[in-house]
Amino acid sequence: MKVTTVDRYPWRAILVSALLFTSVSTASPSGTPTPTPNCAIMGYEAFRARHPEATDPGGDVSLPELLTRVSPQYPTELTKKRRYGGVLQIPIVVSESGIVADAEALCSSGHNADLAPFAVAAVKQWRYKPAARARKAVPAFLMITVTICVR
Repeated sequence: MKVTTVDRYPWRAILVSALLFTSVSTASPSGTPTPTPNCAIMGYEAFRARHPEATDPGGDVSLPELLTRVSPQYPTELTKKRRYGGVLQIPIVVSESGIVADAEALCSSGHNADLAPFAVAAVKQWRYKPAARARKAVPAFLMITVTICVR
């Protein structure tokens, strides 16, 4: 599993997700294609709304620093069936104490929807040096990109 934090500004990752995961539905009554709601953008907005106290790193808010990373443990019954691979966008909130207070998998690419809960569970165990504003720890948003490659 390859894991990277995208950057200080989660909206950039959402913009990329919007370009990757926008789909068109032909289920409209008139027969003309209508765009379906983008689950990456809608999911991120709902996630942000649940955490009004958290802020984006940047400016006077430092970026949380990853201290401990835990790799996901995938069940063998899922990994034996077929090869899995894809990319997950996982927004997280790093609390003032450096724990991951909340994490949620947004839309994913590839055939990894079955494995997404295991990746999120692993990310929730990560530990950070918290973000700080004027040397005081503050909760912060981060967007984590997880690449799943199980063979």
